[in-house]
Amino acid sequence: MRTQSQSETGMTLFEAVEKFERELPGWWWTVGDCSVSADASCGPDRVGPDVHLLDFRLFDEGFDVDLRHRERPSNMPRAMPSDALLAVLEEAKAAKAAFLRGELRDEVTRRSSANCGDAHDLRLSVQQHAHVRP
Repeated sequence: MRTQSQSETGMTLFEAVEKFERELPGWWWTVGDCSVSADASCGPDRVGPDVHLLDFRLFDEGFDVDLRHRERPSNMPRAMPSDALLAVLEEAKAAKAAFLRGELRDEVTRRSSANCGDAHDLRLSVQQHAHVRP
């Protein structure tokens, strides 16, 4: 059985949840763990303070992180759900910051736009602006 001390961040899942809820209040989140990966997803909640972001496809579709165990160097421990939650937190915060700085064009991110790129392209754009890892 793995112990929380094997986490990259040194945070327990409880601590990661507290950090997430402090930094993105009113956002939903999920985590998962299996033999293949540790995963996390998040997005603005429909009754939270960032509900206005749901008008934009990038935020409405949410953010996902999949930390695959076998793609990690052999000297690194397996990813833990807390690592995945913190990684998706950083991705979502970077997207929100890029949006607030006006770095994401409305015609690209609005759900109603006929010229929308796919969500993967939008996430890559956010990651490039924020210099975060995919």
